[in-house]
Amino acid sequence: MSAISDDGVHLNPGGTRRLIHHLGLDGKLAPKEHRSDPGSEDHELTAPNVTRDQGPTGHKYQSRAEKRRVKAQGKAASKQDNTGPTADIIRKSPRKNVTILCDSVPQALPQGIISKDTGTNVQIVQRAATIPAAVDYVTTMSEEQRDGLLLIHTGTNHVEKESQDSIVQQLRLLEDSLLQHGPQHVALSSVVQRRTTGSVQRKTSRVNDAIQQMCTRHQWYYVNNNDIDGRCLADNVHLNSYGMLHMLCSVTDTIQTFSEVAVALTQ
Repeated sequence: MSAISDDGVHLNPGGTRRLIHHLGLDGKLAPKEHRSDPGSEDHELTAPNVTRDQGPTGHKYQSRAEKRRVKAQGKAASKQDNTGPTADIIRKSPRKNVTILCDSVPQALPQGIISKDTGTNVQIVQRAATIPAAVDYVTTMSEEQRDGLLLIHTGTNHVEKESQDSIVQQLRLLEDSLLQHGPQHVALSSVVQRRTTGSVQRKTSRVNDAIQQMCTRHQWYYVNNNDIDGRCLADNVHLNSYGMLHMLCSVTDTIQTFSEVAVALTQ
């Protein structure tokens, strides 16, 4: 397993449409690439771009959804004919558990949509208002939770008032707790930048560098929220509908990758 790269996010278009409807954004998002440039007058909030994928015969898939659809057709044929290992994998692979341990920023993510689009059982737990609170939760996780993916979003409430060294020290305690008590599969989400500029933004960037380095060290998944800027916030901290869409895409892509890896390991 390797950490998630930050070259783009992917989401089943059906899931995107359901979320856009869920957030009341029908007709408000243009289907072109999002550019995060808060200082630009023509800055436009759009849905995240979907990266094309190269097919085995040179065909360029328009999206990961198309690629999965083609694969699903082959799997369905294999299952119908009762031939090949793929059918047995689909029938026998249980839905993996995913725990999203978070502060108040991602709490409104629609866990039903994420579960449906990724084929997992997603539970959102708002018990990480601070990094020490996240550490405490990790030590009390159930065996079922440890068998799945733990995705953590924390640190929001530290960046404004605490020093960078203090935050990084607390992140190292979280790292130690995850290695000692946590599951094998871990994802860490970057702290969302606030509307404020200057020292707080620089501190947030350095804290996110430390989080990404943790993921690289242990081959954990890294959820990159760099696309979320001031225009994606309802206030100085919390996400508006556009910001929620961006975070939903990043989180769903991470969970989807975990799910695919988990199924592959059963082969």
